[in-house]
Amino acid sequence: MSDVNFLPGISNFSVYSPNSKETGYIEYNPHGKTDIHVEFTLTGLNQLKSSFYSFPKDFYIYVNLFKHLGGISSEVVSTAFFHCSEDLQSKDSFNFLCPLAIDAESDYIGDFIEDYYFLEIAFSENEVEDGSDLNFLYNHDHNKLIKTKLAFKKLDIKL
Repeated sequence: MSDVNFLPGISNFSVYSPNSKETGYIEYNPHGKTDIHVEFTLTGLNQLKSSFYSFPKDFYIYVNLFKHLGGISSEVVSTAFFHCSEDLQSKDSFNFLCPLAIDAESDYIGDFIEDYYFLEIAFSENEVEDGSDLNFLYNHDHNKLIKTKLAFKKLDIKL
């Protein structure tokens, strides 16, 4: 049995604080909202075709920010999605910019092992409408385009 993969490629992936594009770290504000920008390019869009399948067809790209809680569970902190129509798929590639935010947590340790934030970019042929769609999106690795932890640098803000 053969396997067919209609996922687009991803390149030029970057996650940064909008006020500072310092490489490698996001400026975490323990006393206010932390803004994050996610930039990436979807590639190979005009190659997602097959004589056996009725492609191209619309799909969705979900950008999900999670917090991993002490090695036990994860919770969704922020999310955004993009609807990719057939018109978009006539292009070879397309650039995306996605703003996300984290609310302040003064007790956030940020040990990068058990208490950390991570980001996933996932593909779906359907718009998420209910809990079963969310479960599929969050818990199945075959639809993930990228998954990575986020490294923070705390802002030194005196109140």
